[in-house]
Amino acid sequence: MVVRFFLLFSHQLVSRIHLVILLLKLFLNKFCTQSNLLMKPLMLLLRLTIW
Repeated sequence: MVVRFFLLFSHQLVSRIHLVILLLKLFLNKFCTQSNLLMKPLMLLLRLTIW
């Protein structure tokens, strides 16, 4: 019973996480297309600071 509940809960959690990731990707895509000129230098700067 407990295992069944846990499996169901974890499945719901995973599907919700997937949904959130999908929405984030969509939002980021829209955002990037609108401000692509601004984002490219920022991303380069980020990569440089990380490395």
